[in-house]
Amino acid sequence: MDNIAIENFAISAVKDSILMSEYLNPYISDNDKEPSWDGHIYIYDKKGKKKENLIGRVPVQVKGALKDDFSRDKISYPMEVVDLRNYLRDGGAILFVVYINSSDESIHRKIYYSELTPINLRMLIPSDIKQKSKFVELKEFPRDNKRKSDIFLNFYENSKRQSSFSEANLYSIETLRQNNMLEGLSLFVSTFGDNPENALFDTDIYLYARVKGSAIPQPLEVKIGKIEKVKPRKESIIVGGKQLYSEYKAIEARDNVSIQIGSSLTMTFPRNGESLTMRYTEAKTLRALTKDLEFILLYMDIGKFYIGDACFSFDYEHVDQSNFDIEKQKARLEYLKKVVEVLDLLGYHEDLDLSKLTPEDDSNLRFLVTALVEKKHLKNLGFKTPRVVKMKVEDASFALYIRPCEASQEYEVYDFFKTELQVAYDSDGKERLPISQYFLLSADDICSLTNLRAEVFLPSFQKQPRHKDTMNRVNLFLLELLKAYDMSAQKRQDLLDSAILFAEWIQTADDSELDKRIRRLNYLQATKRKGTLNDIEKEELYSMTEDESCPEDCKTAAYLLLDAQQTAQRHFDRMSEQEQKAFRDFPIYHFWKESQEDKGVQ
Repeated sequence: MDNIAIENFAISAVKDSILMSEYLNPYISDNDKEPSWDGHIYIYDKKGKKKENLIGRVPVQVKGALKDDFSRDKISYPMEVVDLRNYLRDGGAILFVVYINSSDESIHRKIYYSELTPINLRMLIPSDIKQKSKFVELKEFPRDNKRKSDIFLNFYENSKRQSSFSEANLYSIETLRQNNMLEGLSLFVSTFGDNPENALFDTDIYLYARVKGSAIPQPLEVKIGKIEKVKPRKESIIVGGKQLYSEYKAIEARDNVSIQIGSSLTMTFPRNGESLTMRYTEAKTLRALTKDLEFILLYMDIGKFYIGDACFSFDYEHVDQSNFDIEKQKARLEYLKKVVEVLDLLGYHEDLDLSKLTPEDDSNLRFLVTALVEKKHLKNLGFKTPRVVKMKVEDASFALYIRPCEASQEYEVYDFFKTELQVAYDSDGKERLPISQYFLLSADDICSLTNLRAEVFLPSFQKQPRHKDTMNRVNLFLLELLKAYDMSAQKRQDLLDSAILFAEWIQTADDSELDKRIRRLNYLQATKRKGTLNDIEKEELYSMTEDESCPEDCKTAAYLLLDAQQTAQRHFDRMSEQEQKAFRDFPIYHFWKESQEDKGVQ
């Protein structure tokens, strides 16, 4: 078969297919071709194809190729760059490539197409002017006649929207956002049917930016990929009498409907009645994978599961299990469940990204599982006295208490916040006084530790014997709490609530334990973080500033709480350099505003 015959067979195939549509009419010549084009497809808005109902026409190019393999849904075909440039100057074209097989008495043909809108062409045409050809991707042309009509209608409308931007410089979404020019994004789709959503499955979809000061949507050099309708469904999913999920996703595409269960399992039902396919792709996060793996193992073991009243049987005959070692996966699931359990015990309820686990993270997880879930002693840790250590897993950090066993070289491990320890400190070198174990924590620790339980702080301090130095130590811990709250960008409400409880308790102290001005200032700075001060509290602060016996650091703090920045600055300047340095380290400095004008008393 010579080239002319191949081209004629190809054009004939396209014309025959287009003629089946009630809204399209082909005008494609078998001879005397125009440069780069073979003709046009005319689009009508009503059946009958009358001139008064003409919407417009779309340029087309038809190529033919002798092929034996008709199985592929997508192909690539080389096109001359000069033709692509011509299409761009003309506002776009639709390219057809027809595979032809004439190995027997009959002629078999399969049609592929590509929508070469101006945006598609801009992305296709190489920047290297010396490059002469470019492969174009084409997909199978549908047999459904309404789908054919929708393809041409949407191509025509998108090409019109994009034609004036064929050679223009286009803004990116990032640039539009940075310059505060982006008002929104839009996409457009048209159909000859009653349901516009169906057209999304068949046509190329483009994004358009609504730009401030412009009435014309600007196309973006990006094409949206496969369109699917995803609908969450609330329904119990039960396997082996156990409900593992309360919802699933129904994913509707043109040729199939899929059910996604969890993050790993997708079951696809083709609309043409072929057998369903099942794909298991491991979730990347710990908790999702643990649940999904339990589900798939139960499903394979029992042979069925239920979504509501609908039963789904496992197709042992057709499902490929060669890459899924059931016994290994069962052992893996047992370990994953222990990891989830130990993280729950430590108060970490987020999900771990398994793809980001380092070898150290993995080693630490095994350490935690062994010690806290399996409750086994650890060996060879290399120290002889009890220790409080921090152990990290990804972004989580856990405080642990590790104690050597008396009669062996083994160690017991405990959650620091669930274990009561005996801690003491030297008081002026004269005696050792008991103190809460949480006094060991710095603001950094309080802010970063994942297993921290703020509700245990105050009872632990209150449990210790009262001493003249007690409230001073409690006050220091209060300051660490406030620092930690500020370090969390005011997000850790549990820390602020705990700080306020400490501040309230400290106010029960007498002057021999802690200066009343310090007690009051720290209470007020804690409550101010939660809201504004009332008039009585403000009057207390004014009285403090007018007291000649009040030290400069307390006056500075009082003016900061009154939002009197400039006056606070004057009293701050009267302090020594050492006092100023210490003041900057106090949490009251959180209220310092470098550029704020004085709002209070001068």
